[in-house]
Amino acid sequence: MMIAPPIATAVGLMTLITGTVTGLVASDVQAATPVLDEIRTTGTLRVAIASRAVPLSFRYPDGRLDGYCLDLIHEIATALVTELDLNRRPLIEIVESQLDTRFDLIRSQTVQLECGPNTIQTIEGVTFSEPFLVTGIQFLSPRGSQHLWESAAPEPSDATIVLGALRNSVTARIIADRYPNATIETFAGSGGIRRGIEALQGQLSAFATDSLLLIGELALAGQSLEDYQLSPDAPLACSPYGVLLPTDDPAWVDLVNRVLTSDRGADLWGNWFSTIDRYLQAAEDVCEIEVIPAQTVRAERDRG
Repeated sequence: MMIAPPIATAVGLMTLITGTVTGLVASDVQAATPVLDEIRTTGTLRVAIASRAVPLSFRYPDGRLDGYCLDLIHEIATALVTELDLNRRPLIEIVESQLDTRFDLIRSQTVQLECGPNTIQTIEGVTFSEPFLVTGIQFLSPRGSQHLWESAAPEPSDATIVLGALRNSVTARIIADRYPNATIETFAGSGGIRRGIEALQGQLSAFATDSLLLIGELALAGQSLEDYQLSPDAPLACSPYGVLLPTDDPAWVDLVNRVLTSDRGADLWGNWFSTIDRYLQAAEDVCEIEVIPAQTVRAERDRG
């Protein structure tokens, strides 16, 4: 299953910083300059993109970066030309973020936005855009495998069950709390989901994360979801994704939200998510969360 036709990575005004930023701290942070003023002065948009979160962000074998987040950032850069009356698009500087660096990248003012699988929640020192997508936490396991953790008991009684999740993730905490008799194995780094799926052929009974990321990783690897099963039908938890942004900067938040919910924002949503929309719409219905670009795409599709 293809996620979407490959979209060429834009060149020219984009500077790609390939290293991963680690060890950032938010101490000694000075009062922030409003982002729009800073971009007007410097001519640069500083962003972070999750290092591997298919189809939000990923690299092809030749190293090219692609994904919904990259396209969204270029749309934001284009919108800034009109918003700030610039002569040209801002230069885009990109760093890659990890689960344990994404919030500090914003708090330390290293970047002005971060795009990835960020579940909207209350986090000190950051804020979120409007939701651009809703998914949910589910287990992936080989098709036909026995789901001992879905029995009538509140948790698996067999201590030999091994469940996988990403290290330092909300999912790891949820399944550890919900299934205390299971062994939880965590996978770190940008290839954590890929390694978790590979482990299903060995020690893992199931691997849990947001279903969008599971489907995307299978697609990138050329595997079929038909060989696996997602469960339970109702997600363990809802995951509405938003763009990470600085606090106390309403003008910048407003611009990002306007891009997300614009007609062009809907076009981007359709380019990347239409082929898996049945999973996303099911999550929206269960979670009762409205996603404006998704609704725009569906309304246009229904009009034929």
